[in-house]
Amino acid sequence: MGGQFSLELGGQFDRFFHSIKAFKGKWSHKQAYENILLSEDKKVSIDEIELICQMNFRYYCYIELQIKDKFYVHFGYDMYMYVGAPTISDQLLKKINSTSVFVEECISPYLSEKLAYSVQRFKKKSNDVLDEFVLKHVNTSKIKEAMKLSDEHPGKVSTKINQRIAIALDLEVDFTKYD
Repeated sequence: MGGQFSLELGGQFDRFFHSIKAFKGKWSHKQAYENILLSEDKKVSIDEIELICQMNFRYYCYIELQIKDKFYVHFGYDMYMYVGAPTISDQLLKKINSTSVFVEECISPYLSEKLAYSVQRFKKKSNDVLDEFVLKHVNTSKIKEAMKLSDEHPGKVSTKINQRIAIALDLEVDFTKYD
C-alpha cells in the first residue's frame, strides 16, 4: 500500500466546510485545515494523518482512516481513538503505554463486518428526517461501484444521493420533494 490510507469521509463535506468558516480565527484553527483537500476514498499519506487526526478531535469533520482488512483508525466521543490492527507487538504496546495514551484491547464500536445500507429522506431545505428505509437489494460491491470507490475502501458511506447514484442503485427518488 506504500504508506497510504483510504480516507472515509462519511458524507461530512457540508459539516467540514461549515466548521472551517465557524472556527476561523479561534485558537483551535490552523491555516492548514483550509488547505487540505478532502474527498471520499482519498489516498492520504503518512504526513497528512496528524492533521486529519487533529481535525477529527476538534470536530471539524468525522473521518475514518482504513486499509481494508488490515488497519483502521476510528474516532469516537470524548477523545477516544480506536486503532485496529491484526497484530501489535509487546514492544510496541510498552512504547505506547510509556506515553500518556491509554491502551485497552477492544473492538471499535464503529467497526461492522456486515453493512446494511439505508436511506433517510429529508424534506427540501430541512434537517428533519421524514423516514428511513433499508436497501435490501444493495450490497457493498454495488455501493462501491455506484460511488466509484477503490477496492481498499470498506464500503461504509454516508452521502447525499444524487441522480447518478440513484440510477446506479436502482432507487426512485423525487428530487423535487426531498433532499
